[in-house]
Amino acid sequence: MMLYLKIQKIMREKNIRQVDILETMDIEQSRLSAIIRGKELKNISLRTILGITKALNVDIYELIEGTEYDEENTDL
Repeated sequence: MMLYLKIQKIMREKNIRQVDILETMDIEQSRLSAIIRGKELKNISLRTILGITKALNVDIYELIEGTEYDEENTDL
């Protein structure tokens, strides 16, 4: 599963909107929207990922578990 799809899935499950995430993060709406749509994931920083995990109320492993980052980086 792609990371952005996992973010969308968690948002749906927890009924979290983009505006809810924006309230907890220092990020532009357009950047967050691009991340959630899968348009801007190559240069996503750890700080941004941590901010998203906090806003979604999940730990980082829960967010990346089963995504391309989990599967491609098994040797980390």
